[in-house]
Amino acid sequence: MSMKIKAVTMAKIVVCVMAIVILSIIALYFVLKNTPEHYIHNMRGATNTVWVHEDGREAVFDENDELVENHFNQGSYNYANSKKSPFGHFVLDTFPWLLWGSSPDDPTSFSERGFAYFKDLILGLRITVGFGPSEPAKSTVKPISGE
Repeated sequence: MSMKIKAVTMAKIVVCVMAIVILSIIALYFVLKNTPEHYIHNMRGATNTVWVHEDGREAVFDENDELVENHFNQGSYNYANSKKSPFGHFVLDTFPWLLWGSSPDDPTSFSERGFAYFKDLILGLRITVGFGPSEPAKSTVKPISGE
């Protein structure tokens, strides 16, 4: 094989790899954008409803409409809006939670948090490809706008 053919072949491979990487980043953007915070606020068998304000505030209520204040299902402040900045939300809010939990008193393990987030990612993938969220997550994460 001549050097010219090798160079053209290598250039085609590089372009294909770059296209795959770019398409993967775009796909990940939309999956993260559509990933609800259902399972991460319903750990250890809870059945909570999550209310998320566009400014970052979050509130979690249990099945009796009481504010959840335990250290593993409670709401938190989101530094980045998951709809406007999915990568920012993951880096600033989700990743630190995965590593350290929601507070120093959070009793959950990294694997518990990781599994809950993985289930939310699957929901995000389902929403992205048009299958929609599965029950019970359909109506448990609600946006709040205004004050």
